[in-house]
Formats: sequence, structure tokens, C-alpha cells
Amino acid sequence: MAWYHESASEPKHFDFLRRQMDAFNNAGGTICEMNSWDYPEESEQLKKSAKNQLIVANRKLNRHDKEHEHCGWCEDCSEWHPYCDTAIKNQNVSQGIQHMIFATKNPSFIAKNKDGLYCAGLTYLTPEDKMLAKNQNLYELSFKNTNGIDIKGLGSNGKLPGAATALEMCVAKKAAQLGVNAGGLALEGSYGYHKAIGRKLRWPGSDGGYSVMKSVWTKKQCQDIASLGLV
Repeated sequence: MAWYHESASEPKHFDFLRRQMDAFNNAGGTICEMNSWDYPEESEQLKKSAKNQLIVANRKLNRHDKEHEHCGWCEDCSEWHPYCDTAIKNQNVSQGIQHMIFATKNPSFIAKNKDGLYCAGLTYLTPEDKMLAKNQNLYELSFKNTNGIDIKGLGSNGKLPGAATALEMCVAKKAAQLGVNAGGLALEGSYGYHKAIGRKLRWPGSDGGYSVMKSVWTKKQCQDIASLGLV
């Protein structure tokens, strides 16, 4: 099997998952499962927290754009300049928090730091959820990347080590409980991470193009990850 050491008895991504969970636990991270209709008050509080974080992140992004005109499109020379590392980091944080806001409206796993700050959110749909979405003509949510649990969005503010991987592992555990596979999409630039957590990548993703790949854990992989007892 491609994800195993030749001389080892377990998949090589297990070590990566353990190290990520160690970082998460050592930072005092906690996880809860929720949706907006069963927990409307908590959902609203999380959304408010994420929106406030987004305001701060966008201010930082806008301030950087004004101070560093060499990043992106330059009106003076009519040329495109590559974004610097700081600009890319600011953009990633802003986009991650937008996904956190999305997670407060849908079935999700939520990660908080030791102070209770909302730091990461993952939106998922079970096969039953996808069928309901299809019946309600919510085609964006009902589109299937797997026959099992689909991850529809994952976002982080970057302030809680291991949070994204911890939430991914919660999906694997839930898929194991349901006896299905799980996965989502891998954007260009994130393929290495998806391989590191043991996912199978294949073309094409739901956009039909080749910059996005389907990223899937098999049913057996989900069961194996759940058996680690890390989440």
C-alpha cells in the first residue's frame, strides 16, 4: 500500500497525525460538534467571534497593501508583482476566517484554544445531509466528492497548532462510526498536506478542472485512524 513504510507495520501518516494532535493538545485545544439549528445561541456567538476576527485580519491585510505597493498589481508601472510572504499569510488568515464563519451555519466541528477563542471550523455533510440538501435544491452543498462524508470547508485563524488536522481526524472518526469513506477537495498548493495525512488524491475536483483534486480517505483508512483514539 502506497502510504506504508516498507519496513513498518502501520501507515506512515500515523506519525504525522500523532505529532499534530500532540501540538493541539499541548496548546490546550478543545473540539465540539455542533450545528446552527440545535445550538443557535452558541452558533451566533461563534459567528460573532469569527466576524470580529475577520475585521482585524482585513485591516491588517489592507494596511499591508497600502504600505507595500510592490505586492500585487501596481498602478504606477501597470505590472503584476508577486505577493510577499507577509501578504500571502494575511490573505490565508482572512480566507481561513471566512471559512470559520461558514462553519457556524452548517454541521461542523469547532476548535477552540485554552482561552475559549474560536480558532478553526470544519463544515461537513453526511450522506443523509447531502440527500436532504439535494431535495431542497441546495446543489452546492449536495455535490458529492465522496459517497461518504464530504468536507465542505475548513478554515483556521492560524493561532492554534494542529487544529486543522484535529478537525480532519474528527471527520475520519465520524465516517468510521457510519461505515463510510470521507474526504473533500485539495487546492493547488495543499497537495503535500493532504498526502501527509494519508489522503488519496485524484483528478478532477468538483470544479471539473485540474487545479483542484479530490482528496479521499477510504472507509478502511477512516476506521484505522479512528482506532488510534486520538480524538
